[in-house]
Amino acid sequence: MAPGVLWPEHDHPAYGPAARASDLSALADGLAHLTGLRVRTEAAATPAADGPPLTGRAAGDLLLHQTAGTTVWHLTPARTVPHCRFRLRPGEVLHVPADWSWYAAAAPGTRYLVTHLDERVPIGE
Repeated sequence: MAPGVLWPEHDHPAYGPAARASDLSALADGLAHLTGLRVRTEAAATPAADGPPLTGRAAGDLLLHQTAGTTVWHLTPARTVPHCRFRLRPGEVLHVPADWSWYAAAAPGTRYLVTHLDERVPIGE
């Protein structure tokens, strides 16, 4: 599976710059209902300028939804293949396939949502 940028057709309250916990829960519940997977959505922000860089590895698929600012995401697949680079602006969503590692370059104060799609443990199992 490959990464890709998505553009949602409809605004969800969780896509706003100040999403509430209930909005994030409703978004996750809706995606879980549509996909049959366990879904968790959380708000995130870039660290202070002197903080650690944004890095990680996706255990399951991720959706990174930019809500404020701009971020350049660098993704690397599990195999040794050149990495992909994506620049996200508010309203855009990046799909990160399971087992891909990533790091991001963003200005302090940039905000985004992280939605975890756990393909390995479907709902009901």
